[in-house]
Amino acid sequence: LRPRPGPDLTSWRQLVETEFCTFFGGRGNEMAWDIDVDAASRMAIFMLTSSSDLPLANEMQFLIKGPYDHYLAQLDCDGNTLLSGTYFGSWNNELSYTNYFPSGNVSNYQRYLYRIHRARSGDLVLSTHADNADFPITPGTVQTTFKHIALYPLNGYSNDVLMRFSPAGKLIASTFLEGPTFANIVDFATGPDGDVY
Repeated sequence: LRPRPGPDLTSWRQLVETEFCTFFGGRGNEMAWDIDVDAASRMAIFMLTSSSDLPLANEMQFLIKGPYDHYLAQLDCDGNTLLSGTYFGSWNNELSYTNYFPSGNVSNYQRYLYRIHRARSGDLVLSTHADNADFPITPGTVQTTFKHIALYPLNGYSNDVLMRFSPAGKLIASTFLEGPTFANIVDFATGPDGDVY
């Protein structure tokens, strides 16, 4: 959606016009966590999926490992071209984190934990969680060891994760971020130097 030119902005219909609209998903279930749009109107979509048939391009993981995995896609400005698309996750169920919340109500926490920001360099930085030690973590980062912190009630283990992908969708860095007890990434920002805060 883009602003429609003209002096009269009194209604939503006059404020925006639809550039394109498309389905994006597979034969399973998808939950879109966050979307980022850069200055060239290219879109990055961060989601959770149970589909094994999502489109791939420049992928780091070409198949879904567990019942649910994370998925990151980048589309061009008109939605015609998939610039990158990849699964990432562990052999465990990346959905189990949402089971911590009554009736699957994760809306209040979704807005905090599952975030994506584009750095000035064009890199995509996202926060998410991992449910197993085999989540893709890069050597030499802050925390490379999965901590077995049980969620309450005891229905599994989960660690927060911070990841950085290149503009082409390649994984640059990934680290667990978890303390001795249950914790959440609330928000983060990327500075002009590219560092994450």
